[in-house]
Amino acid sequence: MTLVCEDPPYVCIEYTTGEQTKIPVSSLTKVINARNAISADQCEALDGSTQVIHVTEMSANGFLGVYDPSPEQLETVVMDNAKGLTNATTVNGSVSYSVSRRRLLSVGNSTVRSRGRRLLSSSGVDGSSFSGISDPAVCLKYGETMMFYVDNDNYPVYYRENLYNTNEQFDYGGFRELEEMQTQIGTSTTLFTYRFIDPGVYVFCLSSNSERKMVSLNSP
Repeated sequence: MTLVCEDPPYVCIEYTTGEQTKIPVSSLTKVINARNAISADQCEALDGSTQVIHVTEMSANGFLGVYDPSPEQLETVVMDNAKGLTNATTVNGSVSYSVSRRRLLSVGNSTVRSRGRRLLSSSGVDGSSFSGISDPAVCLKYGETMMFYVDNDNYPVYYRENLYNTNEQFDYGGFRELEEMQTQIGTSTTLFTYRFIDPGVYVFCLSSNSERKMVSLNSP
């Protein structure tokens, strides 16, 4: 899944068939902290450049660093948090929305980095098909975004006092906003996004169990 900086910008979910689902970022204002992670403000230029969006699922079991996520489920989760979309239309056999899905004429080469990893864990969320690494250490490049699939009881909290943290100036305002929304008001929103632009090591714990942790290592 990527943020594509075109005019207008959109989140792109790609299928193995070469089809894409394009969801305009203007429809994703319901996503917590979207303005600081997946909005037009995050694009230096509307030149077709892309920014990677990773996925972590939250449950009572802890953090699940999602590996090779199902595009069908990604589309369902993101669309459930979108608003103001128009009805689907069909043009030349391709399905288009203001979320638009179409077959690509060509697909650029992509590189998938692999490394030794633990056996994949199953999702702790009812109805979810995601699988991945439990309580992972995640390596992100500058400017990459993490999309957290959350609920009112299970969401990431920045573990400020953890000695592994290396950046005392880390701006975790987005995580404070998430905590306020989940604890004070409660919300039907199930997505929270954060774009990591500060190099360092950051530790997050599960809101419902501080023993469950995720470590984010961000390179410049």
